[in-house]
Amino acid sequence: MKVLSRGTVMEGGRAAFEVVAAQDDEARLVLTFVGPLHLHYRDPSLRIFLDELGRILAKCSFASIRMDFTQMPFCNDAGVYALMDILDAVYESVPGPVTVRRIAGDDWQVDALRVLLNLDETANAARTTFEDVERA
Repeated sequence: MKVLSRGTVMEGGRAAFEVVAAQDDEARLVLTFVGPLHLHYRDPSLRIFLDELGRILAKCSFASIRMDFTQMPFCNDAGVYALMDILDAVYESVPGPVTVRRIAGDDWQVDALRVLLNLDETANAARTTFEDVERA
């Protein structure tokens, strides 16, 4: 797997949250979200990542998308907006199928991800499948 970019939110001098964009051997864009996303309003922590992701999406061709939320236990209100920006950019730029890994039965992941992924849009819903993973 080739890492293309990563974004980090620091808290108390350590990485509290990280999102990694990579390309796997199947030409799939893989986004992995690790740690709780707790942002303060107007926090620019993920802006550099989002800008770089936009450049990557403009020049690369991906067959599909895999998003892994199994290591992301929480996202606050301000974090939701940052997450929406990332997800919107990916859905708009990569036309292929989307597989979303999430923790089975986790209320936040089951309910919030449906909204964040904009699955009320028929086109998004048609190309999105979920892979439910048991909590480790």
